[in-house]
Order: sequence, then structure tokens, then C-alpha cells
Amino acid sequence: MFIKIKAKGEFVKIIEEWTTQQNVQSFYDNGYLIPDNDYMENQFIIFKISDGQGHILTRYKNGKCYPVPENIAYDGTKHKNLEQQLAMDILFDKSVELSIVTGVAGCGKTFLAWATGLELLRRGEYEYLIIGRPMQELDETLGILPGDEKDKYLPYLAPFWDQMSSLTGRDYGDSQMTVMMQKGELELLPLSLIKGRNLDKAFIILDEAEDMTIGQIQQAITRIHNPEGEPPRTKLVLTGDLGQIDRKENKRGRSPLEYTIDYFSDTDLFGHVNLEHSQRGRLAQLGAEMGRDYD
Repeated sequence: MFIKIKAKGEFVKIIEEWTTQQNVQSFYDNGYLIPDNDYMENQFIIFKISDGQGHILTRYKNGKCYPVPENIAYDGTKHKNLEQQLAMDILFDKSVELSIVTGVAGCGKTFLAWATGLELLRRGEYEYLIIGRPMQELDETLGILPGDEKDKYLPYLAPFWDQMSSLTGRDYGDSQMTVMMQKGELELLPLSLIKGRNLDKAFIILDEAEDMTIGQIQQAITRIHNPEGEPPRTKLVLTGDLGQIDRKENKRGRSPLEYTIDYFSDTDLFGHVNLEHSQRGRLAQLGAEMGRDYD
């Protein structure tokens, strides 16, 4: 699972290193550990204790390794494995302005992003949530579908309704999403209408990002309003499964989402975690592996 790699041009991997009990004690005394090696910004390093048992989870920032906390999202949501704990760390960190969580179907990437967004909205960290996902058919037929843009786009966001229902119960989940939209706490964002927007003080989740074009990803990133010299106040989260790409042009060579991960991989405002374990059970996990084996 853990691959030691730091080279630019590769995905930001989780690294596993050995350390001593003395270094661990210094880590707890100072609140950080100064490693022997340099790593990518926001790279996760798991230090195994060479002369004892256990390990410590850290994230590399500005030359130091800081502890990874156990965050609690909306309705008491906690991580179910180490991968999810690392994902929640970058999702909760406002300084990581662009967070990308990839992984197999059922690994919890969309659920964690949604639960984190709801919790940070509840805390007043952001003023509203924005959700969207690419739909090639919708982009091409948006003008001829009946109703306004919300009526046209709403059916394509069913996964978010499923996530809310998982947190609150099916009936209440549907009604709560409707209330959030009425109160201006939730906005639906068709990617075909993102150009020209100025997205400010929002937690933005764009799901199924493996099917976004490079133009859509670029437009989304350039809409984020975080003025220079001020604390970040808008966050963009991209979630996607690189093993289930539907858009034909994205299957040729390196996909736009992979390119984005590589492009931002050594900047302090970016973080990436890949989740490999499905939480839907053994059948879903085998199904995810089937696609990778077939390719």
C-alpha cells in the first residue's frame, strides 16, 4: 500500500519510514518532527517506531512533519480506516485550497467530502456549499430540457442526496437538502455554466472529476476567490475514480484529473489522497479490481 517516492511527475504517495523512540518523544514534546529527508508539501509520512511498537501519522509542511488529527465530520462521522483519516485531514484543512480525493467505488470519497463540507458549514467556516459533477449529455442538451437550470440539473446530483440520506435518514435527508437550497446554503453548479463565476466563501465539491475536461477543471480552479495575503476562504474539492472513466477522450493517455494531480503536486495549497478500499463490501471491492485487471 505504501510506496516511497518523491519525484516530480509522480502522484503524491504515502510514505512509510522508520524512526526511533527518541524521535517520537521529541515529536510529542514539540508537536512536530524534523525529518532527515525532504518530501512534497502535504505529503503523508507514516513513521514506524524501530525500537518499539506502533506508528505515528504525519503530514509534511514547510520542512516539518506534523501530526494527523482524528477529525469528526457532520453527525459524528469518523474515518473507518487510515486512508480515510488522511483524506479527512486535507479536507478539513482550509489552507489546502485544492483537495483531490480519488479512489475505488464505495471507498467513501464523496461521502467524506460531503460530511466535511456540512460540518464546516455548521461551524461557520464557509457560508454555503456548492456541488456539481460533469455530465456530457447534460452539457449538450441543457438548453432543450424542461424547467430552469436547477430542474434540469437536479436528477444528476442524486449521489449527494444519497449521502445526505445516509447521514440523516431518507425522508429527512431529502427535505433538508431542499431547505438548504431555499436558505441559500446549498447551490447546484452545472459545469457548463461555471465560466465567469466568482466563487467566494464556499466549500465546493465537484464529484466524478475523472470525467471533467481539462477546460472544466481549469475553469473551476480559476473561479476560486482567495485574495492574496488573506486567509483562504474558499475551498475546492475534486473527487473521482480513475478506474471508471467514461468520457472517451479522457481514456487516451493521462487523464485531465491525473494531470491536475501531477501539476499541483508540490505546492503547499494542494493535497491528494487515494483510497483503495471499498466500504460497500467484498463484492464492490472485487468489482473495482475487475476494472483495473481488465485495463
